[in-house]
Amino acid sequence: MKLEYKFLHKPNRYLIENLKFVLNIKPNLKINKFYVKNNILFLDYEWDKDIIPIINKFDSPIEMDDKIIYINFNKKSKSKDNKFFNELIEKELVYKEMDGVYLYFGIVNELYISLSNYFRKKMRALGAEEIYLPSLLNAKTLDRTNYIKNNGLLCNYVFHKDCDVVDGVLNPAACLPLYQVLANKQKKGLFTGFSRVFRFEGNNYFEMSRLREYGIRELVYVEDENKVVDYKSTLINLLIEILNELNLSGHIEIATDMFFENEFIAKSIYQKAFNKKYELRLRLNQEETIAGCSINMHNDFFTKQWGIKNGEKYYESLCLGFGIERWWKIMDDILIKIIDVVSKCLKVNKNTLNLDSDIKNTDNWDSLAHVLIVINICDAFSLKFNEDIIPELTSIRKIYNFIKENKK
Repeated sequence: MKLEYKFLHKPNRYLIENLKFVLNIKPNLKINKFYVKNNILFLDYEWDKDIIPIINKFDSPIEMDDKIIYINFNKKSKSKDNKFFNELIEKELVYKEMDGVYLYFGIVNELYISLSNYFRKKMRALGAEEIYLPSLLNAKTLDRTNYIKNNGLLCNYVFHKDCDVVDGVLNPAACLPLYQVLANKQKKGLFTGFSRVFRFEGNNYFEMSRLREYGIRELVYVEDENKVVDYKSTLINLLIEILNELNLSGHIEIATDMFFENEFIAKSIYQKAFNKKYELRLRLNQEETIAGCSINMHNDFFTKQWGIKNGEKYYESLCLGFGIERWWKIMDDILIKIIDVVSKCLKVNKNTLNLDSDIKNTDNWDSLAHVLIVINICDAFSLKFNEDIIPELTSIRKIYNFIKENKK
């Protein structure tokens, strides 16, 4: 098939390179010719699917530069404000314990768990060993890498009633307690775990975007230098896969790390200059983005502090952390509405449904109920009903992606 696509927004070379990359990794899509001239994409390809929606994501007003290495643009993304969040509080699905700390109930909690499990499955698919990461740490664990000395104002300290010294510190970075264990065993490998993480930031808290307590699904890789550097590409491709799978707008850029403040500023500059941190920023609207996760290349910073080495040479490490609440914020009210419709069609408790619910694993979701679901979903979101979509929308995740693609 031949296609001439005129971009509404002038694409630069970084955007064009990323569009070509995404097309080349699509299963069963063969690209025979690809070039852009005078804002027009000339494409000769073989594929049994519609390629226009993919190209549309790259027809973006977002400027790409040499620090942005991938972009996924969804024109259907709507602006987010605090109206929906306030509605959840009014419906008692979210309860404020204190500034930056919330309780989640009902479908909000199910969505949170579903997202956490989604990232866990991605980490386990990489072959990572599941571990438990504690939220309460010995202060000595942080002192080993000068974390308290350089970032002490961010920490939340624990004191016993009858003691005037620090009894512990609430974990400010999910990966920190792992290195001591690896040092004791002189062990390397790929590990994943979930941890509640705590950062004190005064009054600088806002909804799910910036919290005092939040959940992190963490991946840590400790290995020889060359293997760690090579594994970075695997993780970048994973982030691209997730953006496309969840049909979200965002981009991956080179950034710097919160680990390295104050006297670590040289390390922070080093990170940006030599591509040591990659951040996936999720798009809230045309102007605003929020960091959803990051890949942090530590070199031998932690392994040297803890003496984790292979003979005379220290191993190196990296970590990848997904901030669950921030992804929840992006997945907005569409999913809440979908689950409400599906639960009524199936006559099941909406708290039993989540992103992974489908026709095979959900009670009452038979062929008749499935047709009813599709009809009611189209009605609820003002979409044109077409019999061709019935066989396609067999899970809540597929319904969500379909609506994100077609909702005006």
